[in-house]
Amino acid sequence: DKLTVMGLGIREEVEQMFTAIGWRPYLDIFCPAFVELTREFYSTFEFELPTRYTVETPNVIRFRLMGREFNFSITQFNLAFGFITREYAETREYGESACDYIEPFLSRYRTVWEDMSTDRHRYDPSRSRSSFLKDPNARYVQRFLAYSYSGRKDSSGILSRPEFFFIWSMKNNIKVNLGCWLAAQFQTVLTKKNKPLILGSYITHLAIQLGVLNL
Repeated sequence: DKLTVMGLGIREEVEQMFTAIGWRPYLDIFCPAFVELTREFYSTFEFELPTRYTVETPNVIRFRLMGREFNFSITQFNLAFGFITREYAETREYGESACDYIEPFLSRYRTVWEDMSTDRHRYDPSRSRSSFLKDPNARYVQRFLAYSYSGRKDSSGILSRPEFFFIWSMKNNIKVNLGCWLAAQFQTVLTKKNKPLILGSYITHLAIQLGVLNL
């Protein structure tokens, strides 16, 4: 959180890393989580991408909040969260933002791990630890993502493949489509047995942005 990065003296560096991938608004979300609201969202959430899709393909994200039904494209989902502006949504940069792992990362991530870490072993998403990352700012970002994005309580020091991709993208100034990745993360909660209902504070934020909840 902001107090932590200020205490560590790395606030500017961390903000620059999130700005590099277009995720700066994500750092400013701080809301309470409500059990019933979170359950309503997950019990109705659907994220389905057709074989050929764009960020404008309608009705790929569906959910209910406070009794109201919502059907969004990826762009509309980003706008609802306040992750992007309408002006930015019309830019080529946004249209080309990564909705999945991109080829330069997929073909080189083992070499990238060697360059970014002190680990002598190959990258393993189930075992490689963020403590091996050379950059202390990247180590903090990983922990932040582990709790705020991945929702992991145990083994939070393990560098998951999405977290590795995000940090690599930050280092290379590659824009990543936050709304798309967040929708995919919501969907993983529904497909994994006994997965806790994570990201409740972001669901509250979404409900406020959509005007169905007033704290």
